[in-house]
Amino acid sequence: MKTNFLFKLILLSAILVSAILGYVACRGPVPPPPPPPPPVPECSIAQPSSATFLFDISGSMKGYLQSSGDSRFFGVTTFFENIPSKVVFRLYGKKEGEPIERVKFNRMLNDGSIKWSDESDLIAMVRSMKAHVDSGDHISFLLTDGILSGSDADIRNSPDSSYNKVMRQTMSENLSHLFSSPKDSLCVLIVRYKAKFRGYYSCYNNSYKILDNKDRPFFIIALGKWKYVKYVEQKLIEVKAANDGIATPYEDILMLGDACSYQKVKLSAAEGLNPKDGRLVIKKGYSKESIALSADLGQLPAYMQTLDYMKANIELYVKRASKKEEIAIDKDYYEISVDDAKKQLRISIKASQVKESKLIFKLKYAQPEWIEAKSDDDDSDIKSNLAKLDKTFNLKFLVAGFKNIQKGKYIRVQTLEIK
Repeated sequence: MKTNFLFKLILLSAILVSAILGYVACRGPVPPPPPPPPPVPECSIAQPSSATFLFDISGSMKGYLQSSGDSRFFGVTTFFENIPSKVVFRLYGKKEGEPIERVKFNRMLNDGSIKWSDESDLIAMVRSMKAHVDSGDHISFLLTDGILSGSDADIRNSPDSSYNKVMRQTMSENLSHLFSSPKDSLCVLIVRYKAKFRGYYSCYNNSYKILDNKDRPFFIIALGKWKYVKYVEQKLIEVKAANDGIATPYEDILMLGDACSYQKVKLSAAEGLNPKDGRLVIKKGYSKESIALSADLGQLPAYMQTLDYMKANIELYVKRASKKEEIAIDKDYYEISVDDAKKQLRISIKASQVKESKLIFKLKYAQPEWIEAKSDDDDSDIKSNLAKLDKTFNLKFLVAGFKNIQKGKYIRVQTLEIK
């Protein structure tokens, strides 16, 4: 009986397999699954769709809303609030306020119903910006006067009310600790504007000066992933170049952590070299003393595209096959030039220095000159010294607080093997 049962089971299985094969044969071959969608490039730019907009409500900020005949301040808020499709506003004094819808926020700006705070904490604001981005917002904006300061109690309890001078380096370091994790891949955009200011200005030692409708700088700080921050930067540059679309063109702009743009600086053969199997081979019969390499600088910030920047921040090293260490090439053995019209870098190097070696190109980061020039170390004479009106107290220490976003001393390192 068992043998008969097994025979019937095998026969039934064979019939079933034959039926399936016959069905497939009639329907044709099974089509392969569709290919997966191509991966989105890490350096693709995208418009942010969600944002938190923090508004600094320290007492000194009130002066921008009390000026007359100047719409520049309002023009900036309008421009940035329209970048994402969804934006939530929050007032920030001693702490972060509840979310406010766009219509209500604009009404508060125009009717003067904002309740101003005696003080604000700029480091805490940046911490909050980062928390909103970490929680899912594409980008976070902060509108502020950019003054890096301690609390009223810090100032009051310090000798000669000098806290903001004595502790500014510490405050800068405390800000930088927010971005110390190697897992962070954030960028920051610092945009400087000017508008009329009327009212009480609080100096570093908490003394007050009354300014009457004077031009004063203020800032938008944007924080987020590269693709969203880069979108904002490009939009600002485009509309300023076209002189269209924004009531208040920026005065100065700086993006930190722009790694995707830095990596586009790529040296390649320009003279006396042939690319071959991933190497650069000196051409047979080439008789000149120097070979040349070139790179496109067009993706770098404008201030980096200059001959002065390249001469000050390029380092060249050579590594011989028999040695492990990198040896710096003396500047007498190479020459740097920049074609301003083409935005192209050219480096001519004595062939004897690099033949049968690895050439290592390093480009250092340096901040634009306006950071130092427009930073003030003592604003107590802001009313009597008109040049101080265009400066921001402790600005260079605020910007230095974002240094960890740059991820190191060099923004570009490239190794080329030369035969």
